[in-house]
Amino acid sequence: MGMLRPATPAECGALWPAARAAHLFRDAPAFEAFHAAAPWRVQVASGGRAAVVERWRDHLDMLAIRALWAGDRDVGALLGELAALARVHGYGRLLSPLVPRDIAGPYERGGMRVHQSIIALRIDARHAVHAAASPVPGVRLRSASPNDLLALCEIDERCFDPFWAYESRRIAGAMVTERLALAEDLTSGTPRLIGYTTCTVERGSGTLGRLAVDPRDRGRGVGALLLADALVSMADRGAGTISLCTQEDNAPSRALYSRGGLRELPGRLLFLAGDV
Repeated sequence: MGMLRPATPAECGALWPAARAAHLFRDAPAFEAFHAAAPWRVQVASGGRAAVVERWRDHLDMLAIRALWAGDRDVGALLGELAALARVHGYGRLLSPLVPRDIAGPYERGGMRVHQSIIALRIDARHAVHAAASPVPGVRLRSASPNDLLALCEIDERCFDPFWAYESRRIAGAMVTERLALAEDLTSGTPRLIGYTTCTVERGSGTLGRLAVDPRDRGRGVGALLLADALVSMADRGAGTISLCTQEDNAPSRALYSRGGLRELPGRLLFLAGDV
């Protein structure tokens, strides 16, 4: 007998405190709308076991487990059920939540393998308010508008591999729910988008979600300029600490964040993946 089944609206409501603690949704109405649009994406079982899943990226056939609440002994069985669920809905791969390396064992025993190794970084906002970067000649920063969507999608595709690249709906959503700042090059007469950041502040914690610089414009100081702007913005909006994540093998990003005053936290976080 299967353990998981789609949550009812009442069960979804009961799960909201855990989803809120995991920072899965900005508020309860957003979680309710997510569930109402496709109830199968919120799965529950007896004993408080539950999972929230959704497509990882529109251009990939990967179902992501955004959160899984279960004891270690149950993870393997639940992964099997979620893999079956992924197959039913046309996905070819299952992606784990982001989990610390030292508790990834149940996922590996469930047949998943490390897909990405991630480093978390943090800075005290009291130090972030002093963040500064040298001006970049011919470059200005400004807020994004809906008219920038196409250019943002193009630069995002140039900056990230398919696993990390955003689709247009996700970038459009960030314009509504996050602070999205652009860097433009003005040297050719016509402004050209060359980079952007997204960031949020929630309950006193700031998160840098995205920092992208066109590969053709790297090495000019644009990344440092965008980073400093985002850090100061989050500090000004009441963040006590500011965090971000980057890939362990992304040496240029790690160096940029280190120069910006962020410190790498001990340990590693992992995305694991498996075929379904």
